[in-house]
Amino acid sequence: MTLDLSTPFNTCLLLDLGNTRLKVGLWHADQPDIEPLAAIAHADPNLLRQQLQTTLQQLSEQTRHALKVALGVSVASQARMDLIEEVLKNTLETTQTHWLWPQEAALGVTNGYPEPSQLGADRWMSVLGLRHHFGALNRSLILANFGTATTIDTLSQESVFLGGLILPGVTMMHDALLHGTARLPLAKGQITPYPTDTHSAITSGIAAAQIGAIVRQYELSQKRDQQAPILCVSGGAWQIVAAEWRRQQPNITVTELPHVVLMGLSFFAQAQYDQSVY
Repeated sequence: MTLDLSTPFNTCLLLDLGNTRLKVGLWHADQPDIEPLAAIAHADPNLLRQQLQTTLQQLSEQTRHALKVALGVSVASQARMDLIEEVLKNTLETTQTHWLWPQEAALGVTNGYPEPSQLGADRWMSVLGLRHHFGALNRSLILANFGTATTIDTLSQESVFLGGLILPGVTMMHDALLHGTARLPLAKGQITPYPTDTHSAITSGIAAAQIGAIVRQYELSQKRDQQAPILCVSGGAWQIVAAEWRRQQPNITVTELPHVVLMGLSFFAQAQYDQSVY
């Protein structure tokens, strides 16, 4: 994908506007890795404005001056996107903000959705982040992203996004049982094989549901390819089920990619930079 940018750049602000948080990072053309800056809850617009301003003001004067472009994805409201653009314009003055959306194909990856626009922008960018991190491999890649919702997506060994699952995230499952039933509590129990108290029964049940969904996609990919895929995870809620995963699936290696959406955005930034240079 070629962006319609009026000014070449070698430094770029990266924005991952999710359901509950805005993640901010920096891409530099002369550095191999992105630089995570902040993760800001955005339920309160005033707090979002304040914390984003603070994050940007803490950058060096040289970096602020170099930031001509911001690349982002969003699954949040247009109002939040507008607020972010306003803050960037007022704080950095010259920044152009470009929100990226799913396409039929980009950067070597083909989108398997018949209607690409129906795919969440964060999921598409996560898949591109996988492609950026691993390059072209002769193995499928699975990403389980533990956010507000849990998504489990597969990129085939031919670099085709095959699709994936969406299920309630860990916290959402807890909240559903708390608010949707008369007597079940907000559980803080231990994950055990055979729970003998309500708190442990809920916590263990939620972990089993999350892990079971990953195993389903893993086994489907293994059957399809006749070889095991590479399994990756992202999102803070992974830590809630990580120990149980290791207990149940000790032979499956998991690669943690905490900033996979920002990695995908950096892929776009690098491609644009390479085109401007060469």
